[in-house]
Amino acid sequence: MYNAVLMLVRSRSQATGLFSDTIPEDLALLAESEAILVVKCHAPDASLRGLARMMNAPIVLTVRDPRDCLVSFECAFQSERSAAFHELNQSAFALLEIADHPRQLVVKYEESADRAKVIESLASLLGIRASGKLVRGISEALDPEVVKTKIAQWEVHGALDSDRPAEVWTEETHWHSNHVADGLTGKYVDQLSAHEAAIVGSRLRGFFETFGYARDPVPSVQSGERIEFNGAGMAYALDGFSFPEDWGAWTDRPTARIVLPLTKKTGRIQLEIALMRGSFDFAHRGAGAQLRVNNYKVAELFKAPDAPGDLLFVYSGDLDSDRLDLEFRFKGLASPKSLGLGGDDRLIGVGIKHLKITYR
Repeated sequence: MYNAVLMLVRSRSQATGLFSDTIPEDLALLAESEAILVVKCHAPDASLRGLARMMNAPIVLTVRDPRDCLVSFECAFQSERSAAFHELNQSAFALLEIADHPRQLVVKYEESADRAKVIESLASLLGIRASGKLVRGISEALDPEVVKTKIAQWEVHGALDSDRPAEVWTEETHWHSNHVADGLTGKYVDQLSAHEAAIVGSRLRGFFETFGYARDPVPSVQSGERIEFNGAGMAYALDGFSFPEDWGAWTDRPTARIVLPLTKKTGRIQLEIALMRGSFDFAHRGAGAQLRVNNYKVAELFKAPDAPGDLLFVYSGDLDSDRLDLEFRFKGLASPKSLGLGGDDRLIGVGIKHLKITYR
C-alpha cells in the first residue's frame, strides 16, 4: 500500500517516502522541499497522529484479522510469540486512535485481492485522476509474484538477508525477506489454540469491533479446572490487565475484570484465586482492593501495609448463572516507581497467578 501511494503521488509530483512512528527529526528540512511526504508507520505515536490531524492529511489504514497478523508476523520475522503479540498490541491500539480521522481510507487485507480497485480508491482519496493505464501499471508492478521475484534477486545480490528479515529492508520499497507469504486468510486456525485465539480477541476487543472482525468464543471452564494467568487464563481477562509474565499477570487499571463462561448454569460455586498484592499508597484512605462476584461485593483485600503480600483467596457462594464475572476495584493505586520501588510505572493492583472454580 505504501508503494502504491508513492507511485500514485509520483505520477503527478515529487514525493519523499520514509518509515517513522513519530514526527521525523528532519521534518523542517523536508517541509522546505516541494516534495509530498509519504510516511509509512506501524504504531504512530501521539505526536504523529496529532500532526496528521492538524494537517488534515489523508490516511490509509491497512488492517487485517489480528489473529492472522500474529502468525504472519511470527513467520515473516522469525519472532517469538510474546514479542509478536507485543508489536501487534502496540499497532492495534495506535490505529484505533485514528480510526475516526476525517480523510481516511480503510483497506482490509481480506478484501484487497482486486488491486486495481484498491488503487483507484487510493487515487480518489489522494485527489489524483489516475488513468486506466497508470492503475494497471501500478497493479502489475505490485503483483505478489513480481514482488517475490524482486526480493529473491535482492537476496542473491546481498541487498536483503533472509536470516535477518526484521533488520534488513530496501530503502526505497521497504520490502524485506519473507515480505510476501501465501496470502491466505483464516490461517491462524491451524496455528493458534482456542485459548490463544481467544486471548487475541479479548485483548484487542476494540479493534475487532471497530474494523468488523468476529472474535472466537472463549472456551468454557470445566468444574475443577485450574486456570493459569501466565498463559491460557488471559483469554478470560477482559479488562484492566497488563501482559502475562512467567508467574501470572498484574492488573494495571483502577478496575479489572475476569469473565468465565461455565459449561452449565450452576447454583453453588467454590472459587480459589492465588493473588499477590500490588503497589498501593496506604496514605490514601481506603487503599486496597475490592472483589465483586457477579456484581456482589464479597471481599476487601490488601487493606493494610502489613497484610501478607501473597494470598490464596477462597470463596464459596450461590451463583445461579452459567457465567462467573469477577471484578476488582482498587483505591489508592500507585506505581512501584512512584513508591521508590523500581522503574515500573504501571498502576499495579493485584497479581493473579491462577484460579480454580468448582461447581455442581
